Amino acid sequence: MTGFSLTITYLYFSKNPESPLTPTQLAYIGATGVVISVILNSIFHDWNQTKLHPVLEAISYMLILMLPIYWSFSIIYFIKGQQAKPQYQMLRQELEKQFAERDKLEMKLHLLQAQIEPHFFFNTLANLHSLIDFEPQKAKLLLEHLTDYLRSSIPLFQKKFIYLEDEIELIRHYLNIQKIRYSDKLRYNISSPRKFRLHPVLPMSILTLVENAIKHGIEKNRGMGKLEVIVSMHKKRKLKISVIDTAGLLNKKPTGTGIINLKSRLNVVYGKNAYLNFYCENNKKTVVDLIIPLDL
Repeated sequence: MTGFSLTITYLYFSKNPESPLTPTQLAYIGATGVVISVILNSIFHDWNQTKLHPVLEAISYMLILMLPIYWSFSIIYFIKGQQAKPQYQMLRQELEKQFAERDKLEMKLHLLQAQIEPHFFFNTLANLHSLIDFEPQKAKLLLEHLTDYLRSSIPLFQKKFIYLEDEIELIRHYLNIQKIRYSDKLRYNISSPRKFRLHPVLPMSILTLVENAIKHGIEKNRGMGKLEVIVSMHKKRKLKISVIDTAGLLNKKPTGTGIINLKSRLNVVYGKNAYLNFYCENNKKTVVDLIIPLDL
């Protein structure tokens, strides 16, 4: 009964958990708790052991409990005093600020990932339309690869990170579609050591570089060329993913929507610990290196 009474009175008088209890509030809590406890004990307990009136018996019982009550209030007062200290309030405000900033960055990341480059889809659908009448078998195969690509890619938009092997599998679907479009003029090779297959990467990050190489290199070279994706260890505990095309048509750093989007995503997640490097030998090859940390 005593614990119940103290709890009820404490909750009533301490409506704002961030403000300290005043001595007046403590007095009210103690007095009210004792009164409620005396009344409840006198009503619900069977006081037949002595000849005293039930109320006097309840008061006597309460006097025995005064010491633990005193300690209880001392602890409550100490805890409330600690919570009201400026250091505690500043720490709490800082944590709330960090949580709000994190939620803001998470929202920005999801919005960036939701921006799909339409160039690839429009070209694929146009190619599918032209193949239906003249090469139905190729059209069927193209549709199968496109279905696999969409089935793999759509769930990835909901995730912050995916395994490297899932990103590589998505790239294979994409390049198989492009091979049907360009036939034997396009060749590709992917080298990804097994030890890195479960390393987390941003969804569509490597694919964005592959799409950029196709769009601004292979495609402008009438589909002719070879594209390579090479995953390797980089200095200072970093992973390097190189996307190389043999068109060599890039003579400056790309500024398209896909690359800008990717840079923004890298900055949101990794800050300065991830970056892109561009290198081009005119009419020979273009190399884009994605550098990300091994340790998140």
